[in-house]
Amino acid sequence: MARTSPLDQRLSKRGYAPNTQRTYAFQAEHLDGARTARELAETLHRVCAGAPQGTVCVRKAVAMHQAVADFGSDRELRDILARDFPIKGNRSAAVPGLDAAQLGLLHAGLRETPPSVRLCLYTMLFCGLRCAESRGLLWRDVDLANGTIRIKGKGGTERIVPLPATLARALAGLSRASAYVFPGRDHGSLSESGVWNHVRRLRGSAPELRGFHPHQLRHNFAEACLAAGVALTTIKELLGHASINTTAIYARSTRDVERAAVDAAADRLGGLPSGAGDVHEAPQAPPRGAPRRASPKGKGPGIK
Repeated sequence: MARTSPLDQRLSKRGYAPNTQRTYAFQAEHLDGARTARELAETLHRVCAGAPQGTVCVRKAVAMHQAVADFGSDRELRDILARDFPIKGNRSAAVPGLDAAQLGLLHAGLRETPPSVRLCLYTMLFCGLRCAESRGLLWRDVDLANGTIRIKGKGGTERIVPLPATLARALAGLSRASAYVFPGRDHGSLSESGVWNHVRRLRGSAPELRGFHPHQLRHNFAEACLAAGVALTTIKELLGHASINTTAIYARSTRDVERAAVDAAADRLGGLPSGAGDVHEAPQAPPRGAPRRASPKGKGPGIK
């Protein structure tokens, strides 16, 4: 029987999905010996050392902190995390999806990618899935006849997502030797590292894709839905968000893009001419031949 660490127990108690618990299994093994907030912070430094992306370190550290909120001095731990693992930028601002040029380069680069990885990423793009949701998709949850897939999301929630016809035809050509739609080694689920090996290759294929992250494909889906006039509540259900406020972040991000486009167009048009916005215009003289305004009764011109 596998040993359960304190972190595993807290993750399970707080309703974290099994996939999330497995993601933190490695870190949980190292947290068992920590007895104080400072020891936990030192552990986080060791675990995150050498990670390829600083944001990954921060998010893991914060997630661990949230999972062990009753561990030692919570305030001391918060101070250490804020000092040693600072979160940069506005967390409420959605990372924009790829632009049209970047998507074109991505399509070209994916031609050289194995079918399982390529279609895993395309399922994220055309269905708005998280990477873990796409990687863990099972054939038993795919209904090609009706064009739907059943997704098991965060916290054990489930949702039904429509499957575009073109993607359904592509999935129909995949092997069913594994229970997983996108198998990895030994017919198991495609691993996160298996996806990232190809993401790194794509990043190196073009300078425009240097900062590409798979999660941007989910953002592309949300932005495309908004541009097509899909209601925010419908997008919320498709993405599997627990709160409409999370979905609204994409709307704010899209408005920012639209505002930047309008501002760029205004600059290209030369902007508003100087004085065109002056609302305090000088009174105009009446046209020649127009009747004069009658003077008040009993008073002639010049009489006060």
